[in-house]
Amino acid sequence: MRLCAAFKCFSKSFNFLGISTPEIGEFKDKRATDIFLSLLNENNEDILCAAIDALGKLGDRKAEKYLLLLVSHKSPKIRSKVALALGNLE
Repeated sequence: MRLCAAFKCFSKSFNFLGISTPEIGEFKDKRATDIFLSLLNENNEDILCAAIDALGKLGDRKAEKYLLLLVSHKSPKIRSKVALALGNLE
């Protein structure tokens, strides 16, 4: 998963090849789902938020069971983003 490693390297800007993580989600290319799912194990709240946002924009139902694991996260920001993402799944 070189792309996953690249996202981690650019964790401060969430910019990869000139495209921000949330913008990648806007393309609705569900092939990116696995990349963002792998980022849900991150301890960095910013990376986690960006991955959740992108999964919500992708709308892939495959993400539902993984997002549900985060509904009781200690961070209110994460819980809020998860709720929004779950509402966008198709």
